[in-house]
Amino acid sequence: MHIKPEITAGVVCILSLLKLKIKSVAILTICRSLGFQMSAALYQVKNNILKRIGIEGFHGFKSTFFK
Repeated sequence: MHIKPEITAGVVCILSLLKLKIKSVAILTICRSLGFQMSAALYQVKNNILKRIGIEGFHGFKSTFFK
C-alpha cells in the first residue's frame, strides 16, 4: 500500500480538527491546500484505518464526529 504523504498529512490534520472540534478551518480547505480530493482522505480512513481494526459504520467525517 502506497499513500501519498500529502494524503497522510491531510488525514492527520482532519482527524485532529474533528477531535478538537475546531470548526474555523474547513476540511475541504485542507484537502485543496494539500492537493487531493476529500474522497481520497475518506477512503484512507474508511478502508485503510478503520476497516483494519474492525470498526464499521463510518459514513463521513462530520456525520461520524458531530453526532
